[in-house]
Amino acid sequence: MKKGGAVALTVVLALALFVVLFVTTGVREKVPTDCLPGKGISSAAGGVPAGSFSKPMKTSDGQLTSPFGSRWGTMHKGIDLAGPVGTPIYAYADGIVSKAGPADGFGMWIVLDHNIDGQIVSTVYGHMYPDGVLVAVGDRVTAGQHIADIGNNGQSTGAHLHFEYHPGGWAPGNAIDPQPFYDAAADPGTGQTGQTPQSPSTTAPAPSTGGGTAEMAALPAGIGSEEHFQVDTVRVARAVHAKFPQITTIGGWRADGGGFDDHPSGRAVDVMIDNWSSEEGKALGNQVKDYLWSNRDYLQIEYMIWRQEYIPSQGEPNTMEDRGSPTQNHFDHVHVTTVGHGAPAPG
Repeated sequence: MKKGGAVALTVVLALALFVVLFVTTGVREKVPTDCLPGKGISSAAGGVPAGSFSKPMKTSDGQLTSPFGSRWGTMHKGIDLAGPVGTPIYAYADGIVSKAGPADGFGMWIVLDHNIDGQIVSTVYGHMYPDGVLVAVGDRVTAGQHIADIGNNGQSTGAHLHFEYHPGGWAPGNAIDPQPFYDAAADPGTGQTGQTPQSPSTTAPAPSTGGGTAEMAALPAGIGSEEHFQVDTVRVARAVHAKFPQITTIGGWRADGGGFDDHPSGRAVDVMIDNWSSEEGKALGNQVKDYLWSNRDYLQIEYMIWRQEYIPSQGEPNTMEDRGSPTQNHFDHVHVTTVGHGAPAPG
């Protein structure tokens, strides 16, 4: 081959090699990676419409085995949804992963932080194995995204998802019953739109403001009397009546407090639950309790008692001793004790 031909061939080969390297390396460098979750995108079918809410497990995949509430002498702060190891777990709402890794009792857990109607809410997912955690701290997730797989890790007696709901962000004492939120959410992958439940609300009715400060409407005489109530107690009674018009009786004051000053001092409200032994009655009582718990700081609540469970605003709940009757054990009413702040001023 002539020298000129060899040079030309060398140039052609060099250009071809450059094109190959550009295609195989240069283009790949331009693929964005900031939209990928920490451990790759799952192929599991999920997702719900934008701005919607997703069940953390498909209805067909899981079975409720343990509800929120007192269990084995302690407070069970979530619901347990049983399913085979490896069953997909989905994000309840759009949010950011704030925790993902080992946690006492959970084996592995994930905590997601959400902004829901301007309020911070955290959801918790527990008992995964290490290889069942599919996101990392700092990842952004969308409602219905496959974030984990069911495990049987930590303090667990069978493969299941432990799911919690925390208004105000995750904290040991912040969990409320997640069942209404689970029930109102959509099955991931169905295309249906999940909603937030109508109740319990996570915000208390606030006093209106204008030329002064106006309180909520007074408790109707047919529902109960505000006589002898302190300021915080009046507000609790009015807030419950405004939120739950189906409640027919709200009491609380009596001269004999059985050795305690809550009722004689006017710091206690008893929210009576009609048909308290029925499933509907239990659900209503739970909604009242969860609503008040979510607003315990605003309403200056010191503690509550519902269905034999003592629920302090600070600290862990505990099961009370059996006092012998549904009323004494607080099965037919939600007891609320407030800080008080004295008798209402005239007007």
